[in-house]
Amino acid sequence: DMREIESLAVTGNKQDLLTAWDVYSGADGDSGGSGLTLQDLTAVSFDFDGSETLKLYKDFYGTAEYSDKWLRAALNGESTESFSNGKADFTKLDLKGRSAAVQHGIRAMAIWGHIVGLVEKTAERCDGTRGNSVEQKMWDRAVALYVGSTARESGAGGHLLYTLANEECYHFGRCKKGEEAPVNKYIMDKFAKVKLYLDIGGCSNLKNDARDIKSLMTVPLIQAASRAMYTIDKEDSTDGALQGEAAAYAAAL
Repeated sequence: DMREIESLAVTGNKQDLLTAWDVYSGADGDSGGSGLTLQDLTAVSFDFDGSETLKLYKDFYGTAEYSDKWLRAALNGESTESFSNGKADFTKLDLKGRSAAVQHGIRAMAIWGHIVGLVEKTAERCDGTRGNSVEQKMWDRAVALYVGSTARESGAGGHLLYTLANEECYHFGRCKKGEEAPVNKYIMDKFAKVKLYLDIGGCSNLKNDARDIKSLMTVPLIQAASRAMYTIDKEDSTDGALQGEAAAYAAAL
């Protein structure tokens, strides 16, 4: 789904943006075989119990539907005036900018938040039961949503947060193009270690591991926001797509 959304969003065409939204919401009738749409990953459909991070976002924005409302405002060229904090105004952003905000906002807000929520809930609910299937499924879903099918099968490419981390690593001169970012190596090691803990019912360090994973996953968001904002400032850029991208990663932080 993210691959299709990316290909549609870059055109800056109104109909393509609407089609991208249909992919996000599932109105196109395709959930990618998982039974879930990207919109299902937003906080509006998430049980907040056990996720400290999602509760913080909910309290900051003043609504459990913060990511979906933010994305909808970008789609329609509106403002998020109803938010308690972090209000965004898309009324003056051009179509390319709004398309970029939707594209990057889905990845940075909806998907990132859902993964962190799953990680924290798994750690909170771990009860020492060996091979707890519910906890294992939540953990497997978090890993799958972080890496994505394209990157998993090929070791390169992809459209989700794993790929974002690799791209930002290259932009910041920390690795060569196509290489795995150091932060991804740390994250994947953590994912694998916790998977083993869950298999044997080990819960003692899970909350610390969950905090580490969240911190590591925040790195590419900070890099993406910093890169976009720096370019806007230093080049005095009025590029709408760059402004939409910066707005998305700033909102996610």
